This record gives sequence, C-alpha cells and structure tokens, in this order.
Amino acid sequence: MPNIKMILEPIQDLESIYGVNLDKNYVDFLTDTPHEDPKKKGINYFDPLRKKNFKTSICTFFQPKISNFGGLLLEDDFYAPDELIENKIIPFGMDAGGYLFCFDYRKNKIPSVVLWIRDNPSGKDITDIAINFDEFLKKLEPEEETDF
Repeated sequence: MPNIKMILEPIQDLESIYGVNLDKNYVDFLTDTPHEDPKKKGINYFDPLRKKNFKTSICTFFQPKISNFGGLLLEDDFYAPDELIENKIIPFGMDAGGYLFCFDYRKNKIPSVVLWIRDNPSGKDITDIAINFDEFLKKLEPEEETDF
C-alpha cells in the first residue's frame, strides 16, 4: 500500500503553486491499492504534423512534486518543461520515446489529457488523447506481444 501522505502533500503543493486541481481519478490512481498495470498498455493518438495515427504506450507515471528550487520535478533529475507549465499543461506520464502525457488546463478547470510530441515544431506538438483521466485509462489497450 502506498504511503498516502507522501503522495498527497506534493500534489497539494503543486495544486497550490500552479493554481490547478489535479484530476481526482489521477490522485485516486496514485493512492489506490494495487491495480492492473496500465504501463503495459498502448494508446492510439493522431500526430497532427504527420497527419497519421500512431500507437504508443505509457511507460512511466509521475508522482510530481515541487523541488527545492521551485520547479515541478517529475522524476529524480527530470523537470517539467517551462513551456508546458507556463501554459497550464501538467505532465503526468511519459512513453518510451520521451513524449509526455499531460493534463491540459488551458480551456477548462477540469483537464483533458493530451500528448506532447516533443519533436514536432511548436504549435503542432500537442494532440488530444481523452476528455479526462478516466477516459484515458479506458482507452488503454493491451499491447500486442511480439515474438523474437
């Protein structure tokens, strides 16, 4: 069972500093008892630059916290990019290629889920994934096994 206090305090700090409320289903997900591992599941997305559908999988869920220097620390030495945070886009996970799954607060207090495709030019680097975190989890599909 995760230490709820160690998870909730950094989340409350993040919410206070950035003026957002993280999706309750995400907070529940982080504090919940063991559950099916969504890291082994894929999700489809549309790349607006290439105008094609792709599939990726989430390999890391972040338990974000505010660092001693005031930045949003996602993992050990990995900070959330300023360009996202300044636009109220809060990363919560990453795929194996370094693309970030994020909560998007730009249009609504209830965040949608987007994928930040870091190698696309500015303005074409964010694509919609789901209307909220619960829908994101529902969209995850089992990854196909590959025999080598």
